[in-house]
Amino acid sequence: MLKRARTLLLVLSSAGIAISCTRLQQDVIPGEGGTLNLDTLPSTNTVPLSWGRLVSVTNSPGNTEASLLWFEDEAGRVHMVGYDHPTRKLWTPARVITRN
Repeated sequence: MLKRARTLLLVLSSAGIAISCTRLQQDVIPGEGGTLNLDTLPSTNTVPLSWGRLVSVTNSPGNTEASLLWFEDEAGRVHMVGYDHPTRKLWTPARVITRN
C-alpha cells in the first residue's frame, strides 16, 4: 500500500513538473521582428570606448567556447558582443539593447 502511494505521488509530481515547465510565450519587439539592433565592431580585438564600462560577462548559450561581454554606455544602452576563446577574438556582429 505504501509503495503504491509513493508511486502515485511520484507520477503526480512528475505531471506537475511537466506542466509547470512549459515554454512561455515570448513577446516580439514591435517593428523589429523579434531581433535586437545590430552593431558591427571595427576590429576583432578592441571594443569602442563609447560602449562604456563592462558590466557583466556570461556564458554563451549553446557554445561552451565563447563568452558574452555586456557593456553599458552613458545613455543607458547595453552593448553585447561575443568573445571566442579558441581564436581569442571578438565577434564582429554585436547587439545593442536600447532602453526607453
